Amino acid sequence: MDQQTTSSIIRRLLALAIDFSLLAFIGFLSGFLLEDFYVSLAGYGTLAGSAFVIVYFTTLQSNIGKGQTLGKRIVKIQVMSLAKQYLTVRKSLLRSLMVFFPLMNIGMLSSGSFFLIIQAAILYFIFVFGYFVLVNKSRRGLHDILVSSVVLNKGVTDFQIGASNNMGSKKLIPVGVLGVLIISGAVYFTFAETELTQFLHVKESIEKREDVIKVINMRVSQESRNVNITVRIDAGLESLDKESAHFSEINAIVRREFPEAEEVTINLYSGYNIGLESKTQGVTKIIGS
Repeated sequence: MDQQTTSSIIRRLLALAIDFSLLAFIGFLSGFLLEDFYVSLAGYGTLAGSAFVIVYFTTLQSNIGKGQTLGKRIVKIQVMSLAKQYLTVRKSLLRSLMVFFPLMNIGMLSSGSFFLIIQAAILYFIFVFGYFVLVNKSRRGLHDILVSSVVLNKGVTDFQIGASNNMGSKKLIPVGVLGVLIISGAVYFTFAETELTQFLHVKESIEKREDVIKVINMRVSQESRNVNITVRIDAGLESLDKESAHFSEINAIVRREFPEAEEVTINLYSGYNIGLESKTQGVTKIIGS
């Protein structure tokens, strides 16, 4: 297939950027009407955002939208089946789920004691799709191969996918090697006694507390051994209260694993995050040794 037939990677990325800009605006507007609902979803808020994304791409990239989202329409590319027809809604849904559900829900899927293994699996999954877009002359990702689709320049009606344009066994070798390395590394860092193990213990202990949704981030300064931790809680005004019991209890948990820490900086916040849009309020407190 030549360059006049299949869309370039730059065009596809530009279309994606336009689409997600529109979806982010929709997410922003929906927050005015659905804020309480989004907050009630707690750590599962990205499911709402991914629902918007999947419905959008499923509908417009099927025969209903003639294979074009707004972004694809602007850059003049479209999704077609290898039968030279628009995708059915079912195939378009499958294609959208494979691409966007993991991308939108990495945070949710990577929670729990084995979060590194799950996160590595997701990174591997994403790499597979990106890898095949890069190595296939037809620019078909694994999601395209599985649903027999291709992204073409607008107006192309006659095309041919040769054997060299599809997934071959030789192309799977680097994918398999990378996947084994990533997952093996995740297993090692999860079970080996490293500083990462301390992070996991702190994370799991804090997330067992009532009203705690998730530990978002944790950093340890190598020079001063100061700890900085960000925790999302399921509470409203309490997230603005520096006298909240969360501070003292989280501090006690952190110092059990890092007793040498001079300072523990705790950032508490609440609100919602649907992936496309977030609205939060929070407070920070620094607790000395």
